[in-house]
Amino acid sequence: LVVSTPHADVLSLTDNGRVDVYYGSESGLAMNPNHIMAGEVNGAHFGAGMDVGDFNGDGISDLAVGSPGWATTDAPEARHGLVHVYLGNASGMSTTPWANATGSDNESLGSAVSSLVRANGGDGLAVTARNHSATVSATQSENGKVNLFSGDANGLHATRNLTQTKSGDLFGRSLASCDINMDGYDELIVGNTGTYEDSLSYSSVEYFYGSSTGYDGTPDHTLASLTQGRLFGLVVACVGDLNGDGFEEHIITEPLNGTGGFGTGTLWLFEGTNASLPGEPDWQYAPSTPNTRIGESVIGAGDINEDGYGDVYVSSRMGSSAGRIEIFLGSATGITSDSQLLAEGNSSERLGYRMAGQGDINGDGLSELIYSIRHLDEGEGYTLVYPVLSERDWESISFTYQGELHDVQLGTAGRGETSIAFTHADGLRLHASKLEHMNDGTPSGQWVHQTVETMNTSHMGMAFGVRSSGQPFLWVENTGSLYVHSTSSMTAVEQ
Repeated sequence: LVVSTPHADVLSLTDNGRVDVYYGSESGLAMNPNHIMAGEVNGAHFGAGMDVGDFNGDGISDLAVGSPGWATTDAPEARHGLVHVYLGNASGMSTTPWANATGSDNESLGSAVSSLVRANGGDGLAVTARNHSATVSATQSENGKVNLFSGDANGLHATRNLTQTKSGDLFGRSLASCDINMDGYDELIVGNTGTYEDSLSYSSVEYFYGSSTGYDGTPDHTLASLTQGRLFGLVVACVGDLNGDGFEEHIITEPLNGTGGFGTGTLWLFEGTNASLPGEPDWQYAPSTPNTRIGESVIGAGDINEDGYGDVYVSSRMGSSAGRIEIFLGSATGITSDSQLLAEGNSSERLGYRMAGQGDINGDGLSELIYSIRHLDEGEGYTLVYPVLSERDWESISFTYQGELHDVQLGTAGRGETSIAFTHADGLRLHASKLEHMNDGTPSGQWVHQTVETMNTSHMGMAFGVRSSGQPFLWVENTGSLYVHSTSSMTAVEQ
């Protein structure tokens, strides 16, 4: 696991940033990192951009780290920016840079970084220079650029620079790379938009197709938002093959799109293809809750439910900046809109602001999800905590009751615990019962049974729901009366 904190103060410097490297092991991650690397000057923001790739072509992953605030000691105000590449090896990772790429003219190289897989040789690298600006004409200007590098056993080599052809506040605000057409070379997808703090610009996304000869300076495909202030392309994420056709899909977020309601945001999914990309998405999703601002972070999850189709983790900022993570499952017809809640934070915790998945940190063959959350216990500051959730093999559990089952309903609390309410007849009476899953610290937890209502009647109807806090509500009717059952606290009695 590699974690960057670009605004950290390390080694008596300010805002120089740090990157922590944790090695996986049979027992998982250690509490303390195996390596801590830090920015070299005040304001370096080491770790602002970061990605993993095999840059020297030896079959072992390497780490590229951007430092957009880096400057020379003799000109500390000229933030040229810098990218370090650290080589992986059989025993871990070297903390001595193998290759460096330095920016120029105060361009702040390194604010976003993306590796580019190539069919032969070492991987390439795309790096955003966020401070680049140029006037092209009276009506057109450049804001940001993306520098491209090729990699081989001898190091990194600059190949070309890309600049915007469509409108946006920063070309290279987001970068993503995936092999959309399955030719062995990654396509580069470049987002061009503003920020939550300055969101008034138009937005666009530009595609540059990879090949054996590299990347052309003219985009092969473009998408542009016709409405200002929606942050189209704030996050672009390649998420794997979600429909089993062998091509990789990608998702573009638009967190301030209000089509589904004020500030709900929208996800746009485009399926991989060896034909031309369409101008309209293959799937579009907008939540119904105002101020969801969906798409804070989006990552491929792999095949969580082992049905042969990739799945996706999506986090949302939410109106109170609490944060929420949901799972969207893939299928033969593509991604499904029926999401599953995985985790939800409290106000200002920003749960899921960053996520990492599809790694196996303990070698058990099952992947983990790691996400960030702010613990607001430091006065005006906060502590960053990274929970680790491990995928588990599917469990088969049977609950046996005497009689005939009539109705079954499910409810899920915000913490992810599931409750089951059901009615059954045992030949003498009708019963309404509840099973609740409790996280007791064991790998599988336990299920607690409670008989809520028993009636001598020929009919029993039921409705069941659970608040995000965990408080259950069970309605039972027998044609003549309606009974409402709940708990006196905001969480279930057994808690």
